[in-house]
Amino acid sequence: MTHLGCMEDFRGSQILTNFHDLNSSDRSATPDHQHVHIAGYYNIPGFWDEELAGKLAEIREVQSKRNEKTTISLVPQHDATDEWDGGLLNILQFIDFLILSDEEARNITKYPSGEKDDRNNADFLQHVAKFFRHNSQTYIIMTRGSKGAVAFCEGEVIHDQKTSPE
Repeated sequence: MTHLGCMEDFRGSQILTNFHDLNSSDRSATPDHQHVHIAGYYNIPGFWDEELAGKLAEIREVQSKRNEKTTISLVPQHDATDEWDGGLLNILQFIDFLILSDEEARNITKYPSGEKDDRNNADFLQHVAKFFRHNSQTYIIMTRGSKGAVAFCEGEVIHDQKTSPE
């Protein structure tokens, strides 16, 4: 994926999965649990359309028909366009774990930045929780560098992990 031009041409529909034919009864090589991880969402414009959503919906359909569990995680990374959209909210219905930094969370949720670093305060945490509250199936994990990490689900802070003192 690092070859010059590869990222701009990659499409959501090109994601490969190792699912067998839905009609096949031979699932001996398929594990009971699978995980799909999507990294660099904002760096791949081909993910910003309905193709990625279609592929994720297909994965969910396969898992449902087979009564298997597939988890899907996504890391948005920095948006070089500085739009912080790309249809991210539209695909969260398929995402189990959204993993983002506090800077990414601030930009995605349009949290107003002040002169001081206010991303550690309770107002910011509540803002992020409230912003993602409608995505009840998605756990939001926000990393905060040396400040630790916070997990959100259904509009609530469910865990605030501090780092060990140095």
